[in-house]
Amino acid sequence: MKIAAFSDCHWLYKDIKKFPKADILIFAGDWCGSGYYLSETLDFINWFKKLPYKTKIVIPGNHDRFAELNQEVCKDLFRQVDSHLLIDKQID
Repeated sequence: MKIAAFSDCHWLYKDIKKFPKADILIFAGDWCGSGYYLSETLDFINWFKKLPYKTKIVIPGNHDRFAELNQEVCKDLFRQVDSHLLIDKQID
């Protein structure tokens, strides 16, 4: 099993043009700069859902405040695009 991971893009995730082949993709936080707005999170989700990985996991960072303050909303939004949002949780 191969795992690809990245983090700390701070709005620059759209500039990433090439990802390694892997079974699992993990994003380990900070898709936003300040992260207080739903629109920032939705923009990231719309980009992230297009990435061609069987399993996608997102762990919000300290700049992804909307996800921290609205955990259930964000978990549902990521679930709708077949991704796992982990906040103080694990996947078995």
